[in-house]
Amino acid sequence: MRCITNQCYFIVPYAKAVTLHYYLYRFDNLRIPRENLLNLVADVSPDGQYDSAIKNPDQRFGAFLAPLTSGRVTIATCAIYSAKIGLAVAIRYSLSRRAFSVTANGPEVLLLDYPSHQRQLLPLLAKTYAMSFSANDMKMMYVKRTPETSKEIHVVSSRLKALLTWHNMRTLQECREACGGQGLKTENRVGHSKGDCDVQTTFEGDNNVLMHQALFADYVSCKKRNKPFKGLGLEHMNSSRPVLPTQLTSSILRCSQFQSHQLSEDLSKAFAEKAILQGVWMLKPNYQLDVVGLVRSMYALICTEEDPSFLRYGYLSRDNVGDVRREVSKLCRELRPHALFLGPIAFNWVEANAWS
Repeated sequence: MRCITNQCYFIVPYAKAVTLHYYLYRFDNLRIPRENLLNLVADVSPDGQYDSAIKNPDQRFGAFLAPLTSGRVTIATCAIYSAKIGLAVAIRYSLSRRAFSVTANGPEVLLLDYPSHQRQLLPLLAKTYAMSFSANDMKMMYVKRTPETSKEIHVVSSRLKALLTWHNMRTLQECREACGGQGLKTENRVGHSKGDCDVQTTFEGDNNVLMHQALFADYVSCKKRNKPFKGLGLEHMNSSRPVLPTQLTSSILRCSQFQSHQLSEDLSKAFAEKAILQGVWMLKPNYQLDVVGLVRSMYALICTEEDPSFLRYGYLSRDNVGDVRREVSKLCRELRPHALFLGPIAFNWVEANAWS
């Protein structure tokens, strides 16, 4: 609602297909009675006194944020579902579509057998799996929420909403390209999902603002506990950088010394990625653990490869960067036999497109 002097304007969105339309309603000299104000959490008496049944300011703040939190939990979860759909379709397509042959009379090679195609899809598959575990943990936090945990859930949902929706948009774009022209076909859902999900990056809060908000909440939390907020001062000048071996492991990324340096570059993003990695790390052993181990290693390494901070601040040398890239390519080859198992839901694209 926008008010100019005594004129009130209500801007009401109307969504149709992918396009979002806005209609403007104007009210002139319209008075809204005090009794009609929203007062679920607090109220204003006729003499202008503010009153709330929730006396604790933190709990009251959490109650005000509850509607936004539920929206962010839902959006983050839907973003992962959408990424799964895109990857399932693209991986199934790449396991049935062939292009070029090694020999003149030999069979053509499946798309997913090309290293470049593996590089395009399998790291995103690993990240989607890792993020899915964190999304499930976030949902359980929300289901079991209490007034005391409302602020924590708000911070977690803000951070994951930003990270997961960004990941979803990148994943759908790569899946669309991996399917070629078929990726634009409505029946294959990838292109349509991309158009529908684009608004998620700003819906219920701009992602960049949400990341800053989560960072500030972490800072305030440290101040209240009288614990230092490491990484923003000059203490790193007097301490050596953590030594990274050629073979990076999840335990290194969980190291507190390593984390403290990473926080100074992008604290909120690092916290989110750390939480996602911990979610995969806490999985109970089962017959699928070997595959989960590959997914976990791929997630840790691809986050390292994609973040230039590790090279910029000297945590990785140029040789280390090459080692990380080669290790990611090796993991792509190891994940290749499990791609169909990891992307199990997708209709038969050949049958669906037989008429075209």
